[in-house]
Amino acid sequence: MDCIFNNFYENDQRIVVENDSFYHLSALRIRIGEEILITNGDGLMAKCSLISINKKSAELEIIEINENIGESPRRIGLAIGILDNRDRLEFAFEKSIELGITDFYPLNARYSSNKKYDTKRLNTKAIAAICQSKRSKLPIINETITFDEYIRKIANEYDYLFLADIEGSDLELIPSEKSCCILVGPEGGFSEEEIQIIKALDNSKLVKLGKRRLRAETAAITLVSAISLNFHI
Repeated sequence: MDCIFNNFYENDQRIVVENDSFYHLSALRIRIGEEILITNGDGLMAKCSLISINKKSAELEIIEINENIGESPRRIGLAIGILDNRDRLEFAFEKSIELGITDFYPLNARYSSNKKYDTKRLNTKAIAAICQSKRSKLPIINETITFDEYIRKIANEYDYLFLADIEGSDLELIPSEKSCCILVGPEGGFSEEEIQIIKALDNSKLVKLGKRRLRAETAAITLVSAISLNFHI
């Protein structure tokens, strides 16, 4: 069953779809009486039936509403150094949302070519990703933060910080109630000073992803996937 994004509330009985959500619905060629999922990005997923449609809007009747569909039981953050290639950064962002991240931090690291990223652009990408993966919650997209600010203000919020390193250990199973954040450097990687700062943190763990040197977006997706798939313990 296809999924689109639209605002609605727990006590609603019908949903009127307009603007971008309507264009998405129209592209799916849903007919009267057929069913579709609607996520509100705030934790609710509605199963709906199309009851009317015109050139600018559609009305759907809510059959049932469920909470936290498609969500893992843990908080998973991704903090990635801003990449010079915007497409590669956005690819990592979208795929990580499909895999379950709940928080995203664009990092201004020492070797970041671009020092700031317009996070407003990412919201549209996030909506498309939660519709694709049938998630009920949009991740929190944070404004650009420097590496030092991340270490001071954010790092201690998580039970585990994971940094991919060829000399690291294999990823172990993580209890489902434990929160995790993945740290990925920009194209040039984290500086040696930044790596040493991460290593000195009590909650940091170096994780081996194999013997190959991976691009930033590949490392991010690989590590998010590995963590999201072991949430069941």
